[in-house]
Amino acid sequence: MNRPWTCLAAASLAIATLFPPARPAAAAPLYDWGRADVRTYEDPAGDTRHGRGPYIACLDIVSARHAFDGTYHYFRIDLAVEPSMGDIPEELKRQYYDARYGIYVNSGPDGARDTDRYVPQIPWIDLRENRIDAILDAKLGDWNHKFRYWNGTDFTGTTDLAFQRTGATLEWKVKADFGADFTWHAATMLPGQGPHKKTFDHAYGNQPPIPAPGAVRLPGR
Repeated sequence: MNRPWTCLAAASLAIATLFPPARPAAAAPLYDWGRADVRTYEDPAGDTRHGRGPYIACLDIVSARHAFDGTYHYFRIDLAVEPSMGDIPEELKRQYYDARYGIYVNSGPDGARDTDRYVPQIPWIDLRENRIDAILDAKLGDWNHKFRYWNGTDFTGTTDLAFQRTGATLEWKVKADFGADFTWHAATMLPGQGPHKKTFDHAYGNQPPIPAPGAVRLPGR
């Protein structure tokens, strides 16, 4: 004798087999990265520091991009592999939870040097003069993301930006006035002071776009 719920289970299994659930569609990119106005900076794979093993590839930048549509700035980082806390060894999970993927902007004379806990140390960039006054970042552990700007003494964080992660690609979109001429670089790092701060990888960019009308104006501009 067939039990009613046995028949129902068999019917449900047959339906699921014939009509499998559709996978969610991938989110559309924040920008059309194939456009001619996109600046792309390639970075060699496998050049990360402060780590060994396959897990470090999720902090390995292979390219960084920027675009400006007259109102918003768009930034993108492509990594060697899709980032995941599951790839981090158990003994390092607590430390690497705070690892950051970021865009670091120098748009004026005022800002933070690389002694600041949030600013990576880039070998060929002298931050005694080229200081960082804006940061767009995202945290590996929970993908919490912020737009940080220099207020004269410290960084003020806001979530007034768009962020998206698709596989090994990270994208940011922000309405901000970086001025008519600014420099920027992408980096992966662990924030901290002194020896507790680690810069894993970086890619350098330089782009002089027109300021965004009506955008958030950074202090001092």
